[in-house]
Amino acid sequence: MNKFFTTFAILTIATPLFAQTSLIDLFDNVWEMTKADAANGVQRREYAGYVTLDTSTGEYGLVNVTPGPWVPNNTNASMRLPVRPKDIPENPSPVDTAIYVVAWFHTHTPTTFVTFPYREVGPSQGDFNASIHPYINMPGFAYDYVPAPANGHPSGTIPAGHPINSSVMLYPVTPPERRPTP
Repeated sequence: MNKFFTTFAILTIATPLFAQTSLIDLFDNVWEMTKADAANGVQRREYAGYVTLDTSTGEYGLVNVTPGPWVPNNTNASMRLPVRPKDIPENPSPVDTAIYVVAWFHTHTPTTFVTFPYREVGPSQGDFNASIHPYINMPGFAYDYVPAPANGHPSGTIPAGHPINSSVMLYPVTPPERRPTP
C-alpha cells in the first residue's frame, strides 16, 4: 500500500506521531478493516477512535476504535466519534506520567462499489466541525484516498469504482492545532 503524509501534518502536528512505525501500523490495521467491510460489495462503514500518548514510554497508541453504522452503496458514509476517553490519571500533577488523548481519527470508505458518480476525499466539513466541538476540541486525522478525479469530475475526488487498494494518505483535521493542556 502506498501512503502519503501531507507536509502540513508532518511539520505542524504529527512529527513525533509518525516517527513511530507502530502507530502507522495501527492506522493501517484500521484502514484494512474499513476496506474489508467495503469488499462485500453491498454496504460499507467508517471507523473512528483516538490517538493516545503514554508519557512514561513516549509511545503513541489507538483507543476506542469503533465501527460506524453500515450504509448502502448509494449513500455517503458518516461517523459519529465515540466518546472521548479521559486521560489517565484524569488530573495528573506536573510531575506525574500520564496517558493523554492527543488526537482523534477516522477512516473514509472506498468507492469501489458505490452507485453515485464520485465523492470528495480528505476531511469533510463534518470532520472540521468534530475537531472544534467542545467535547472533542483537538486535532484529528482522516485516513482516505489520494485524489484521483476521472471522467471530468472535480479535483479532490475519487470516482465510483475506484480500486480498493489505491494509494491513501492521512489528512490533518485542524483547528485546533493541539488539545488544551489539562
